[in-house]
Amino acid sequence: MMLMSWMLLACADHNDPGLTDSASGTDSVPAVDAGATVDTATDPEDTDSADDTAAPQPVAGEIGTLTADSQAADDLLYHPDGFLVASDLLGDSSLSNPTGTVLRRISLEGAVSVYAEGVDQPVGNTIDADGWIYAVEYGPSGRVYAVSPAGEVSTLAEGLSWASNLVAIDGALYVTTWGDDSLQRIDLSTKSMEVFATGGELDGQTLYIQELGGALRTVSITENP
Repeated sequence: MMLMSWMLLACADHNDPGLTDSASGTDSVPAVDAGATVDTATDPEDTDSADDTAAPQPVAGEIGTLTADSQAADDLLYHPDGFLVASDLLGDSSLSNPTGTVLRRISLEGAVSVYAEGVDQPVGNTIDADGWIYAVEYGPSGRVYAVSPAGEVSTLAEGLSWASNLVAIDGALYVTTWGDDSLQRIDLSTKSMEVFATGGELDGQTLYIQELGGALRTVSITENP
């Protein structure tokens, strides 16, 4: 499992708030001789403005740091309300014995807080059209969690063998379980779960599943015409 999640975000430009003295962190204002006469007239040709002192804009392809400690390790999700959600999979331990129980909320300014608690070893975060977030427990007999927009946690299903990724489509949740090489389908209204596929390539509306060994599988989620 990769412990780094990449995401491209389209963010609004942030204007430079002003000049800052790098040593003191205070606003830097040029000194004026008390005995000097200051011409306050505006030259129509004078184009001096805040643009002349604005910080350089980010360059496409440059990698920056939003926060040095997100307190999370996996499955970065962009929330449509304008923040990030990530899994604290490891907790205070390591991948060989993860103990995390939290989904983290990370603002686009880098502030980190708790979004939801009580989600054991969460991975595979996804969100549906109503703002519910779903995560699975990374383990030999894992659970599927539903997190309401208010951060309340409930269990949809359990007993999944090393579930890793999931996606919400048309009132159902599709979950990959590499422990038994299957794709599970959970009806979100009834919470019933069934084995939806165990392999093969079909036509129609399609899920694409990347296997650890390199194969890219396709699974139809609609009946063939």
